[in-house]
Amino acid sequence: MSLLVSFDVGIKNMAYCAFEISANKEISLVDWSLFDLTLGENDSQHEPCKCNHFLKSKTLKICAKIAKYKKGDVFACESHAKMSKTLKLPTKLFSLPQLKKMPLVSLKALGAENMFVPTDKLNKEKYVLELYEYLQKQHWTSIETKKKTSASKIDLITIGKQLHECILKTPLFNRATHVIIENQISPIANRMKTIQGMLTQEFIMRNCPNVVYVSSSNKLNHFLTKEQMADKKNDYKAHKKDSVEICRNILATRFPEWSHILETHSNKKDDLADSFLQGLWFIETKINE
Repeated sequence: MSLLVSFDVGIKNMAYCAFEISANKEISLVDWSLFDLTLGENDSQHEPCKCNHFLKSKTLKICAKIAKYKKGDVFACESHAKMSKTLKLPTKLFSLPQLKKMPLVSLKALGAENMFVPTDKLNKEKYVLELYEYLQKQHWTSIETKKKTSASKIDLITIGKQLHECILKTPLFNRATHVIIENQISPIANRMKTIQGMLTQEFIMRNCPNVVYVSSSNKLNHFLTKEQMADKKNDYKAHKKDSVEICRNILATRFPEWSHILETHSNKKDDLADSFLQGLWFIETKINE
């Protein structure tokens, strides 16, 4: 029994597809997923909070859109937050730093507009704090979203460490007999070439007997006619679209139980399709020929 793992090199979306090949040349798909090498130890892969307001329908369905605001355990999207009769949308004007910059006269005017009644005669510092707490109760709280660092700005050492962790957490790789990696040849792909080397070393250290670099064109050459390839020559977007469509058709006829993997990754279909077709091409032309 051979195990082939095919990689489409990337930083945010490093796709891999694993196939088992039996002694009688039967092919089984056993794993298919992606690594995000921009995620470190302190990053989270949790789903964002969803709006838990009911839709106006007889079915009592939950909205479930991405929530922008919250109050306690109530989450709201932009539309449902605006519909609230008790809470207003927050503004930067009501932030603590902004309130501290305002003169006391302006603070009292703002308080009067929002029906704020101070507990007693207060100096400016105490007035600001009491007004701020009052306004917080009258307004939604914005949900802070942590902005991820761009893949191009993450240093290679961090990427290498994350790649190593991802490989360690996938024990299936320890019995790989063939690892197929898309060769990075573009003169502007220096970072990708380095990551290709890191990936190679991971499997050399695992004593994988066959680590092979292959051209990105092979996967489509095998599944398209010469006429089709000529029509789409040098058309990157067309190749990506073809890759997804060919993959979808093969899955439907040969691996239908895996179709959901492709369809549930809306922004990563091409990376998944490339790793799948590259692996299948190598098996059918090099191993099972």
